[in-house]
Amino acid sequence: MCPKCGDKMPRTLRGEAVPRKNIRIPKPMMDKVERIVEEHPELYNNRQQFIEAAIRENIEKYVLGSTLSPDK
Repeated sequence: MCPKCGDKMPRTLRGEAVPRKNIRIPKPMMDKVERIVEEHPELYNNRQQFIEAAIRENIEKYVLGSTLSPDK
């Protein structure tokens, strides 16, 4: 349950619940993420947004790379 809003899961703009998964990230890496987020609040509001954006970028690179690959 979300301590801020009392809801069970974050909601999308359409109001749908979005299931989440827990992951483990090394503390030194999270310390770097925290520093970047603090130094650039115009880019990300919090660590969660930073991590989701980084994962999304890598997925897009993979998908784009696999569609452009002549082997596939």
